[in-house]
Amino acid sequence: MNTNNTKKTAEVTIIRNGPIKVTGNFTITDIDNCILKPNNPEEIYLCACGRSQNKPYCDGSHKK
Repeated sequence: MNTNNTKKTAEVTIIRNGPIKVTGNFTITDIDNCILKPNNPEEIYLCACGRSQNKPYCDGSHKK
């Protein structure tokens, strides 16, 4: 739920054999309902392969 007046807009791009790219104005909430604060909050890459040691973010493990 968006509790402030800023409209959330994001673009999600599925990259073949790679991560999921998310850009725009968005919030990421984990399974415990805690808001995650990425280093670059306007562009992130989420792990799609399950191998990342930095989940939910991609660390390039899919390249191995």
